[in-house]
Amino acid sequence: MANETDDPYESTTRWLQEAAGRQSAPQQETAPAVKKHLEKRRRERTFLGVGREIYMFAVLVALYLNYYFMQVIVEIDSLPSIVVFIPQ
Repeated sequence: MANETDDPYESTTRWLQEAAGRQSAPQQETAPAVKKHLEKRRRERTFLGVGREIYMFAVLVALYLNYYFMQVIVEIDSLPSIVVFIPQ
């Protein structure tokens, strides 16, 4: 009762060969006004993306400094106390 599904890689190989032989759909030409609008949106998105990255970096730096200074405070607090008696 041999079947094609005995080898799972056979159907995958056949599918990949068929997909590689297909031609992609032709690209439609967009109007100049649409291209201009898309370019403007891309620039805006890039500008907002850079601003968001700068903001997130600043938040990350603030959180790290908060953690660092709290760690320093905890380390200073955990030091043993020294009592010094000064004779009069």
